[in-house]
Amino acid sequence: MKYAIVKSYGTIALSGAEQAQAEETIKAYGDIVGFTINLAVDTTLGTGVLGSGACAWNVLSKFTVKNKASDSVLDFSNISYGKHDIELAGNMLNMRLRGTNAKAISNLALDTNGDGSGNVFLPCYISTDDQPASLSVTFNTLSGILSTVGTGASNVTLSVGAVYQDHIAGQPSIKTKIYNVTGIASGDNNIEKFLPNGVKITATGLFSANLQSYVTKLVFSSAGATEFDNVTPSELVALEGSLYSDYTHKTGLVAIPHAPFFKTDVTKLVATYSTGENVRVFHTID
Repeated sequence: MKYAIVKSYGTIALSGAEQAQAEETIKAYGDIVGFTINLAVDTTLGTGVLGSGACAWNVLSKFTVKNKASDSVLDFSNISYGKHDIELAGNMLNMRLRGTNAKAISNLALDTNGDGSGNVFLPCYISTDDQPASLSVTFNTLSGILSTVGTGASNVTLSVGAVYQDHIAGQPSIKTKIYNVTGIASGDNNIEKFLPNGVKITATGLFSANLQSYVTKLVFSSAGATEFDNVTPSELVALEGSLYSDYTHKTGLVAIPHAPFFKTDVTKLVATYSTGENVRVFHTID
């Protein structure tokens, strides 16, 4: 194993505008197997009001890693208080890459003063063949954690490191693909149209705030033969607990375990909703 700091960003004072940082080249010391993210938030509330469920991840508006061809390997965004792609897609990567050793990524909750910190390992896999890779970070506005800004102020410190292993010839890099699906209505919804074409899909997950209570059943077929037939989210959560005994379930995030496949005309992923809401769809692509 090798380890190198990609970038220490020092202390950033959040403001009324997002703050995009310069793109950083990640040194090619071997196959990248993950990133360490050391993040701390120090808030002075004043007349500001902390957002409900705000977490330290919310101070990062964007966290993007690209390969040498400038294709996104990780492209994570802040969604809403308490739920961030780093936490959600990061957990899909945990399951895909760490298997039975998967552990949930912390949501880095902020205390009542708006303070919080943590050091998290975010698994990924970028072959040496696809390097040098690059990292781009954008810091969020104050309203990312404060529902009322008032005289509130917040300082953020961030350091990102890369973890490497010796190169494995022929081992493909793994990318994440994320889709925000709006207009989900009650009844059957054909989610398969949001599965990407022409790539090997190795993991799939759905997230929405009320998914576990609004979805009544899921049907999945990768190649014409039904693999999940009228399965409920609670049954998938129970399966998740059996497959990943050290993993702590994230409410609203449901993993759909399946063998690797390529989407075809007969691929089906149907979610039946009792009440409609927007859905975040996650895939890992080999």
